[in-house]
Amino acid sequence: MTTEILMPRLSETMADGKILSWHKKINDRVNKGDVIAEVETDKANMEIEAVDSGILSEILVSEGQTAKVGDPIAVLNGKSIKAEPEKIKPAEIKETFEEEKIQPETERKVEKAEKTQAKASPFAKKLAEKMNIDLSLIKGTGPGGRIRERDVQEYSEEVKKQPQEKKNIQPLSKMRRTIASRMSESKKIIPHFYATYEVNANKLIVYRDNLVKNNKDITYNDIFIKAVALNLKKHAIFNSSFEVDHIEIKENINIGIAFTADEGLLVPVIHDSDKKTLEEISIATKTIKERVKNNKLKPEDMTGGTFTISNMGMYGVKEFVVIINPPETAGLAVGSIMKTPVIKDDQVTVGSVVNITLSADHRVVDGATVALFLRDLKEILENPDEIL
Repeated sequence: MTTEILMPRLSETMADGKILSWHKKINDRVNKGDVIAEVETDKANMEIEAVDSGILSEILVSEGQTAKVGDPIAVLNGKSIKAEPEKIKPAEIKETFEEEKIQPETERKVEKAEKTQAKASPFAKKLAEKMNIDLSLIKGTGPGGRIRERDVQEYSEEVKKQPQEKKNIQPLSKMRRTIASRMSESKKIIPHFYATYEVNANKLIVYRDNLVKNNKDITYNDIFIKAVALNLKKHAIFNSSFEVDHIEIKENINIGIAFTADEGLLVPVIHDSDKKTLEEISIATKTIKERVKNNKLKPEDMTGGTFTISNMGMYGVKEFVVIINPPETAGLAVGSIMKTPVIKDDQVTVGSVVNITLSADHRVVDGATVALFLRDLKEILENPDEIL
């Protein structure tokens, strides 16, 4: 039975994906669950797993090309693995011989599949990809405005002739575009307000040191994830989203953790953080870090978040605020643990403190509610034995 492999939706905001590499080739056996391709989405590079088994008979979208969510990208168990010869219109014959000479049959198949996408020849797209040129900036001179290889070359030459200051323009990646869009949308729609608490970190440091001494590789970030998850069970309103006519409180507590990647910010998710032990949270965060490093993130890693933590303590940042990650209600910014003068029993001593700042959606919560959330989170962090 012939089965089409469709471009899956790998994140809530994904509209299309670019094939970075195929892990299978035509005539290969594909089993359900096999990784068949790596795709660049609006959030990260992810792997596509086969949902059916069979023989890979056709690849419809080649490496470097983009397909919309739901569009076919390959075929299993097709009747024929050879593409039908494509009829070339008389007006296109000159361009075909001039630019592509004898066009390989497989590339004709890809070109046919891409007619609903950018009007550019496979050679033009390949050259533009190599030169990191956005095809939307080029005016095609081929039939119907189709972009040809020489159009890309001429555009490149024109760019080289521009003044130096214009050459230093860096094109936006798919991830960077998404970050720009979502953060702008968040600030435009969500009425943010912020509150900061100073937390005495003396016991927190001792608690973490004791864990390490007992061969438990727990980070401060792991402790913050667990502490916030426990606090969200008490303050469920912060584990919610604002809808048109109601507030939806989420059943699961899924903490997103902000990661810095080469092209921008990733927010993978630790699902059911309140139900996991510190050790389980530690394993989950290490697994995600490894997947981020190797571009092996899975769709479930990037979906379902209900609250986000951003920790810049490792960079020495004392205090900052985060932009809320829609459709969440709040996000927490964690600063660096710092030595500072503190007053205890009317005496000035040296202690360690960490600033935590909550960004909240004023449509959902008010100042007093935020203060109570931070007060209770401060209590947990200053008495970390409660985490166990």
